[in-house]
Amino acid sequence: MLDLEQLKNLSSVKKFRKGDVVIRDEDTDTSSMYIVLKGHVGVYKHHGKPGEVLVATLNPGDFFGEMSLFLNEPRTATVTALEDVTALEINRFNAYTFLEKQPAVSYSVIKELCARVQSLTRKLTGVSDEEHDASEPVIISSLFAEGHKGYRIPLKKPVPELIMEKNYQCPLCLHLFKKVIPRQSKLRLKKTDPDTRLYYDGIEPMYYEVITCPKCWMSAFAAQFENALTAREQELYDLIAPYKNELVVSGEEPRNMDEVLAGYYLAMLSAPICFLKSSLIIARIWLRLSWLYKDCEDPEMEKHAAGEACDWYLKAYEKVNIPDEQLQRLHMVLGELHFKKRDFEAARKFFFSAVTDKIATGNTLKRVAEDRVAEIKKIMRQ
Repeated sequence: MLDLEQLKNLSSVKKFRKGDVVIRDEDTDTSSMYIVLKGHVGVYKHHGKPGEVLVATLNPGDFFGEMSLFLNEPRTATVTALEDVTALEINRFNAYTFLEKQPAVSYSVIKELCARVQSLTRKLTGVSDEEHDASEPVIISSLFAEGHKGYRIPLKKPVPELIMEKNYQCPLCLHLFKKVIPRQSKLRLKKTDPDTRLYYDGIEPMYYEVITCPKCWMSAFAAQFENALTAREQELYDLIAPYKNELVVSGEEPRNMDEVLAGYYLAMLSAPICFLKSSLIIARIWLRLSWLYKDCEDPEMEKHAAGEACDWYLKAYEKVNIPDEQLQRLHMVLGELHFKKRDFEAARKFFFSAVTDKIATGNTLKRVAEDRVAEIKKIMRQ
């Protein structure tokens, strides 16, 4: 815990308005480091220039500027206030006394510096993500939705006979590569959720559903990847370029949950440029993101992604001509998403449509929809 009484004598409190630059990249004034007390700051590369990248967001308790303070070298990034910020300034003249009187801060600084050295060592020695210490700091890419926390969760290895390698050629950059995908003929369905999520024995197909070109990073669902439109490829390259400084995307078999999530977000970036009827594709991506965030045990992001999926499915429902064989599944998804939002009237309407659709006779989705309709009637009576 920080001793606030000592802080008054050992350091100075600084206040910054939203948008203020706290420190600037390449600045030679390196006499101070800061601890965030209130608000959030953003750490940027190429701030205010083409290719600007938000490298990290720092919260109360986080600190920055320590490398320049201790090494007396120019700043390596720009830090700006994302909202009104209160920060503690520690300068070169009071740093020794401050760290002596505040052992908890000293420990945090040392731990952070050791983690950075450890991370660099691993990159130089080629250590895989499975061997990473879970305590290593996670830098959140600006590609992800606000609220994404970073989920370096190792993925459970699939049963070997359930996967295979397939050759792909990127339709944009023409790069040839191989990608691990599920062997469809070997999959055995275990259960189905009301929102149509499918579970299989020995494998999670969602980890392999998005194909990412390891060269240009164009991403799409496997069934659509090689049919991407190429007329606007430069526009996509320009959109993706900033994130190449923030992410590691190999295009190979994913090793942790953040790599899987990155693939889906890249596919969402690619969809409006590479495909017609992209609203339905984006809706499918958000739905899968809600399932993945659920697996990450992050209810806030699960709720956010489910809300986005609902909005995008409604757009597609209104504008896109959905084939009869897909309509029942769409009605089920919309019913479940509205059910989660506790919009029971809308949910009942979509579930009833799933019961009466042309292909609904006697199938599993019809029975699930009938159960949901009965459940909603009971809830509304109560």
